[in-house]
Amino acid sequence: MKGKGLLILIVIAGIATVGYRWLPPYYNPFVPLTLDDPPGKITQFKLRRLTPQACESLLAQANQRQLIRTQAVADSAGECPLSNVVRVRDFGPVSLNSSFLASCPLALSSALFVSQQARPLTKTWTGSELTRIEHLGSFACRNIY
Repeated sequence: MKGKGLLILIVIAGIATVGYRWLPPYYNPFVPLTLDDPPGKITQFKLRRLTPQACESLLAQANQRQLIRTQAVADSAGECPLSNVVRVRDFGPVSLNSSFLASCPLALSSALFVSQQARPLTKTWTGSELTRIEHLGSFACRNIY
């Protein structure tokens, strides 16, 4: 009985090891995130584990591809410290009613959402292009009692 269980465990480990090599990069959680990764749980996982340097690099690529237009903002200290933030101006051809502050991961995931989901779905459902997004802001720094 012990030998059978060990054999099954070895077979499962072997299949997982071999199967891992044929995973597409966007389904492989160990491959770095790219701007072309489709939306899904693996992309969410990759976004959560981004280092600040990797996020800045991807955000620079997104700016070059005109998926988003951002401006660097200095970190702030005090009562409401902000770090690794940018000012989002627009999402390429999609304008905003006003710019807003966002962390690098929020800006990057927003750019991916607009380019991969919001624009195609708007075109499918309405037959017209998404041209503007109205938003109410992003950061709210206050005491919550």
